Amino acid sequence: MKVKRKTPPVKSLENALDILDLLGESSRPMNATEIAQRVGGSISGVYKTLSTFVDREYLSYEQSTKQYRLHTKILRYASSIHQNEKSIQIALPVMIDLAEKTKETVHFGKPEGYYGVFIEKVNSPHTVAVQTRIGTRVPFNRGATSKAMMAFLPEYYFKNFCDNFLDDGTENGKKLVEEAIEVRKTVRRQGYVVTYEEVNPNVAAIAAPVFGFLNQLIGSIAIAGLKDRFPPDVVTSYIPVITQACRKISIQLGATDLPDVYQ
Repeated sequence: MKVKRKTPPVKSLENALDILDLLGESSRPMNATEIAQRVGGSISGVYKTLSTFVDREYLSYEQSTKQYRLHTKILRYASSIHQNEKSIQIALPVMIDLAEKTKETVHFGKPEGYYGVFIEKVNSPHTVAVQTRIGTRVPFNRGATSKAMMAFLPEYYFKNFCDNFLDDGTENGKKLVEEAIEVRKTVRRQGYVVTYEEVNPNVAAIAAPVFGFLNQLIGSIAIAGLKDRFPPDVVTSYIPVITQACRKISIQLGATDLPDVYQ
């Protein structure tokens, strides 16, 4: 779903960023023709953009296959962001402990635009585990990690999300807004959210929010695994585990006035 904008975008820049998004989310390199087909641009325009990205080392070009992929320069930028994230440094030991206790994958997500973005994860020791990547974006109204954040967004932020992302003027858009409002109320009341197969097939998750200084929303922590490993009794046992983990992280980040369920 496209986000409505008050000012028109710079089309050439938007097309160039679409190419980076495409290759960043792809598990394989692509040739220029395929890229042009996927992003909807002219082949000549795509060639010019690709050449510029290669010259500036944002993309690598494999002469033998005539395919493009992200350059390691992107990784350097990502590493810089990762290392400077105080919240990750504080959350990671708690996440490792959660993964050891539950034997499931643990995610740390932060809000970005109208999405929750995975910025850290600790893998499950199970042979069959949740397959996700750091950098994955999920809309606020889908999945436990994002819904836990959506519930505690500032009111103006949540309204913008509903008005500019969910409500497209159709009956379905209005229904999505109504559902988001109900989810927000429920999660704010109980302090956590449980979802089944909302992002990936056969995957369940339970998540709770993380707060920081002045009790601002920082993100959320989620425990995720195959839905067969999340029967009601197990989910119930995870509630105090996830909420207390998020409480611990929040206090270390400077939060004071936490939800009652965290007390």
